[in-house]
This record gives sequence, C-alpha cells and structure tokens, in this order.
Amino acid sequence: MTNATESKKQSEIGDVKDQARLDIVAKQTEKLGPEVTEEELRTILEEYGTLKGEGEILDQILVTKNGYEIPVREIWGGPITSDNIDVADSEKAIKIIVNSGDDGIVELPIYESAKIDWGDGNIETAKNNVISRKMASINGSVLIAGLNYYGHTHQYEEKNKEYEVTISGNVTMMGTPIMSGASEHIQKIVEIKQWGETGLEHISFEECTNLRKIASPSENSFSRIEVFDSAFAGCTSLTEIPEDLFKNCSNATSFNSTFQGCEKLTNLPENLFSDCTNATSFDSTFSECEGLTSLPENLFANCQKVENFSRTFDFCFNLQGKSLPLWEMIDGWQNLDFLEYDGWSRTIPNGACCYGGCDKLEDYDSIPVYWKSSLPF
Repeated sequence: MTNATESKKQSEIGDVKDQARLDIVAKQTEKLGPEVTEEELRTILEEYGTLKGEGEILDQILVTKNGYEIPVREIWGGPITSDNIDVADSEKAIKIIVNSGDDGIVELPIYESAKIDWGDGNIETAKNNVISRKMASINGSVLIAGLNYYGHTHQYEEKNKEYEVTISGNVTMMGTPIMSGASEHIQKIVEIKQWGETGLEHISFEECTNLRKIASPSENSFSRIEVFDSAFAGCTSLTEIPEDLFKNCSNATSFNSTFQGCEKLTNLPENLFSDCTNATSFDSTFSECEGLTSLPENLFANCQKVENFSRTFDFCFNLQGKSLPLWEMIDGWQNLDFLEYDGWSRTIPNGACCYGGCDKLEDYDSIPVYWKSSLPF
C-alpha cells in the first residue's frame, strides 16, 4: 500500500469516527439526559457500513463502506445505557457508608445506570449520567457536552446521619469527576464497606478527605482494573490500607499517585503489591504521606517489571529505619549521572526523588544521589 493510499485510508477512518461520535452526541442532546441505548448506537453505526461480530455492541467491528474495519469501542469509548440493568445479589453489590451532612445531600461518584438503595427506605433505578471521554476531545462544541460528568444525587430528610448505600448493576466506573473536581457532596462518603463485583474498570476517590476506611475486595472486584492512578490520592482521613487490597490485580500496571497525600497512614502492608506482578510504574505512589515511619522490606519484592520509582516516597519526611534498595530493580539506572544530566528538563529519570526529603532514614547517605534529590519540577 502506498503512503498516499494509507493516508487516505486513515483520513476516511478518522472522518467516520468523528461523524459517528458527533451523531451520538446529537442523539443524546435530543433526550432529557446524556444517554444512548445499544439499539440507537447500532442504528447510528450502521449508517456508515455494516457491523460484524457477536456479543455486546462495544465488542463488534464496524466495516465501513470503503471496507475499512474499526473497533466500535474506539468510536464510542464509553458505557452504553440500557433499560435492562443486571441487578446482582447482595454479595456482589457495592456498599458504601455516607454521612448526609448539614444539607442532607449526597452525591455518589457513579455515572452509569444502577439500582441504588439509599438506606433510608428509598430505592431507585438511576440512569446513565456520563458522556464518553473520547467524545470530549473532538472539538470545542462537543467538549461542552463532555463536561456533563455528574453522579447520582439524593436528598436525605435527616441531616448529619450515616446511611449504608447499596449499589447494584453493571457499574464499571466509580470515582470523583476528574474534569470538575470532587464536589462537596462527594465528600460525604466516609467508608467503602464492600467493593462488590459489578465489573469495575476504573476507581478514583481523589480528594475524598472524609474517607476513613476502605474494605478488602472480593476475588473479582478489581480483576478488570489496569490503572490505579490517584485512586485514593488526597484521602487525608484514611488511616490504614487492607493488605489484600490488590490481591487479585495481576493485570494492573500503574500505581501512580495511588495514595499520594494520605497523611494519616503510618505503615504499609508488606504484601500490598505481592500479586501485582505486571506493575511497571509507582511514580509518586506514597508521595507526601508524612505519617509513614517505616517501610516493609518486601513491599515491591514481586514487582519485577517496574520501570519507574520516581518520587515514590518523596516528602515522606518521617520515614526511619532502612530504605528499600529499589534502584537495584531498575536496569540501567547506573548510567544516569545526576551532575551531568541536562537540567532535568526532558525525561525525568526512573528513580528521581524517590526518597526526596527522607533524611531520617538511617542509610540516607548511601542512597544514590538522584534517588533522594529534590528537583525543581
């Protein structure tokens, strides 16, 4: 295939993708809420060719009129609303504890269709409240539509009272909205009592400052999650981490900033990452955890594919005892000369500032220089 032919092919594929996304947005805006059903999505896509494959629509292939094949998931990139919610049994539901606060309003960081038992006698089937992140990047007008990230909200009659909320169904996304930040209502979440088995693919409770406790997951709670970036960053009330939190997360690759700023953590479970054999990055994972006083010797022992320990314990000022010789796990780190590196302006070395500011460690002087140096980022 010539370069010109390939360029034309890619251009036509791009046109189909963009137009399909735009038509989906148009369909959504005709409705009262941002939702599109599987039947509607199928109808829209068939305007551009034929669909092949079996199973869920997102797992099928769109064959364009020019014969090019595009995975539907690449076009849509997000969940599909369905009127038929698969309500799981109690053991597979997500259960959280909320405090109704002074105003009685609680917003859950759930955007997909779900059955919600609010714990006060009210049970509802909440509809999809999300627009695909991929759609949000097409152009300015769609970006506005893409800002419609809002969770399911409930008004409690009794104020400043704790309730157990049960969430059932196919919930793949659970977390604070990154584009608009965590709202004051989401701060009402005080405990994750049960993670359930709803098909979670993404979690983030970033800046949930009142989250005091998180439960151990069941075998399949996190089996689909590959990235735990910022999952509990800024949870300043969190005091401990379950040792088996990532027990069944062999597919997880990234733990960047997962617990950054969790200042009340005083120790870490030794087997926290023992099953995370495919993890490649721990950038800033425990950065600014000022309450940590020691590190378990085998914390990363089974993480033999790691490529990045930059800022992992940066600003953990109260760490004592011995450091973990993480530099021995990174190939080629010896070839980076701190003094001659070009201003740190291009690529941040794979261990830069790992122990920045941790000068209470008894072997601090023997840590390689750029693994403990504070840099002007």
